[in-house]
Amino acid sequence: KERELSQMHAQYLIKREYNASVRGLDSQQVMERVIKSSGYVPGKHVIFDKKIDGIKGRPDATLIYPKERKICCDSKAPLAKFDQLVDAGRQGNDEKIKSLKVEFGKAVIDHINWLSSKEYQKAKNSEDFILMVLPTSEHEHMARECVQLWQKDLDRYAQDKNIYVVSHNTFTPYIQTAYSIWQLHENAESAEETLNIVKNAFNAAKILQEKIVRTKSKIGSAYEEAEGLEKSYNSTFKNATKKVEEAGYSDENVVTIKKHIEKREDN
Repeated sequence: KERELSQMHAQYLIKREYNASVRGLDSQQVMERVIKSSGYVPGKHVIFDKKIDGIKGRPDATLIYPKERKICCDSKAPLAKFDQLVDAGRQGNDEKIKSLKVEFGKAVIDHINWLSSKEYQKAKNSEDFILMVLPTSEHEHMARECVQLWQKDLDRYAQDKNIYVVSHNTFTPYIQTAYSIWQLHENAESAEETLNIVKNAFNAAKILQEKIVRTKSKIGSAYEEAEGLEKSYNSTFKNATKKVEEAGYSDENVVTIKKHIEKREDN
């Protein structure tokens, strides 16, 4: 009975360690959800599953920085063995767990080697590393543990191949920081664009003001000339009408001109 109780307790501890909620996750969907929820706009801040200049492959996601800088992300981690591990853990099958851990560690190492061969970091304007995204911290923890069974440190092994292994907990703050950089860049561009609009407006106002001054100057000059002509006209015809009247001659034109001159003089 004590042995049976001990075995039952051991199986309970094993089952408690394996969370069924992380089984069957689609790593691509998790990654896309994290990226979009962080504010990234597809086609502007991120490109999903599309070929980019400089490489042959199609990264699962390409984060786009200001000045066209890029970071390629991969979410094709081998999760089948992880799901089998969860199943074995839920069953309390210790022997199966040990076997699957070895297999999962080998699958992770093989995937790192495969991802390294893609050389996504050589894409045009790309940073010199790739992000290998695992869907949860449980996946990341299990990957570290299982890779150690092959006498390798997960981070060191991956980084030697220009790869950083991240999960939801480490990926989220990273891309949120990247998005903040994007916002600063866009705000700076908006400020520069606004400043250019203001500059152009002031330049246009300056040009218009100069035109107004020149037009006013021309109008003033024309007005002065007209005033001079009118004064000369009035003086000439005033003397003429006076002489005509003194001579005893008068008609409709003489009367009209005389009235016009008198009205101008009154004004």
